[in-house]
Amino acid sequence: MDMVAVKEDSCSKDMAVEGLDLETDGKFVFAKGTSLGGDDGIAVAYALAILEDDSIEHPALEVLITTNEEVGMDGAIGVDPGLFKGKMLLNIDSEEEGVLTVGCAGGTRLDASYKLDRVDVDGQVVNITVQGLTGGHSGTSIYKENANSNVLMGRILGKVREGQNVYIVSIDGGEKTNAISKKTKALIKVKDANKAKEAVDRIAKVLKEEYRVTDPGLEVSFETVDHDEEGNSKNVGPSEGDGSKVMGQAACGDSKTASLNISNRIIDLLIAEPDGVIGHNQDDPSKVETSLNIGIVETVGDTFSAKYEIRSSVHSKMEMIVSKVRTIAEGFGATVTEVSSYPEWEINTNSKLQKVMTKVYEEMYGKKPEVELVHAGLECAVLAKKIDGFDGVSIGPDIHDIHTFNEKLDIESTARCYKYVLNILKELKNI
Repeated sequence: MDMVAVKEDSCSKDMAVEGLDLETDGKFVFAKGTSLGGDDGIAVAYALAILEDDSIEHPALEVLITTNEEVGMDGAIGVDPGLFKGKMLLNIDSEEEGVLTVGCAGGTRLDASYKLDRVDVDGQVVNITVQGLTGGHSGTSIYKENANSNVLMGRILGKVREGQNVYIVSIDGGEKTNAISKKTKALIKVKDANKAKEAVDRIAKVLKEEYRVTDPGLEVSFETVDHDEEGNSKNVGPSEGDGSKVMGQAACGDSKTASLNISNRIIDLLIAEPDGVIGHNQDDPSKVETSLNIGIVETVGDTFSAKYEIRSSVHSKMEMIVSKVRTIAEGFGATVTEVSSYPEWEINTNSKLQKVMTKVYEEMYGKKPEVELVHAGLECAVLAKKIDGFDGVSIGPDIHDIHTFNEKLDIESTARCYKYVLNILKELKNI
């Protein structure tokens, strides 16, 4: 029942406590300035509607609504399989009508952290921000190879470092480990802000060209922050260059920095770690097999952390990438922690449920459904390991741009998919 809660920079809503501002244009339902939560609120809506309507024909039903699916599948992991009699699972957690998902990638989440050993260093405080990126789901959208702002920040800081020492005050970017980061801000201290500005301008032009198609809104902003005699922060940024722009005043807060050694290690880590598509399916090269997303980087107090989401439909490949990320991070002095892990969901070639759903789909739509494995985590993978004889298929209506503030639910597709679910239940009653 949980959702990925993200919002536009201009949205002041506290999504932890405030409701959504729902809107419709007649074709889609969406939320003003925020993600919608159609993933996976629509499944809850379907289930409640079915339970409320006594006229619906169906077999004996058990409804499972879990929590924390988006942050590690904690709800499914905690389920007691002894509570259920059924072996078939109609999982409503997909976002494309007409597709039967019968397998998925497994996943592991890692954190790599550093104690910053803060020190006083002379220099100018510099604020660099990468923003305006496209983002997307780190599983279903990873094939698009959209830019990741956390990775770009590593490249930017690396270029600044080529001309002078860089001391990190803080780096913060991304909102969810399973979303491609769209905005990252680094507060650093350097000896020569003008020289740093020139380096940022040069790499900003390169990045804009590299991602002109996938991320046309990419923007790199630069400002320097100093203090006046009263201790108030003031903008003393260099004039605007070709690749980045000087923003307005920003508070620098505590400008004690990480040591040079730790600062260099963090920059090295962001540059060296792989990100994005790692490998494609050998049987179908158009499908992603293995990927890695550096979803979040954050500075909390005196600790810097990078948070990774690793996915693969081949368990040994996932183990290999986990080992690689761990080896690189530990090689740069980070402490690495495995936060959570869930298995891949293997195809059941003898699925009775899939046969029923295919038959009903053909009768309703006049064509065969697509059958696929998805490069994202589904609770079916966890439940398949818990329930002997498990037989599951995942479906859902068209939901666009999930895990972003552009998320929208197709109204007509939602109605058709609900009718499809009812027809499946009717058919299952008779077998």
